[in-house]
Amino acid sequence: MGRPALADEFVKYPVPVRLTESQIRTLDEAAAAEGVSRSEFMRQAVDRAAKRAARRAQQMEPSAA
Repeated sequence: MGRPALADEFVKYPVPVRLTESQIRTLDEAAAAEGVSRSEFMRQAVDRAAKRAARRAQQMEPSAA
């Protein structure tokens, strides 16, 4: 069977990130508190941050009225 799919779309791009030991500990603690893996926690965090940035950018656009 293999691993379950991460998403409905093709997942291709790994994003390596260098973190300090204390950042990894904090990340692991937060992921455990949410009941998800470190990788899933990072995917969710990236998604939330990107959506928040897009909303801010949209709010800063001059209205087309």
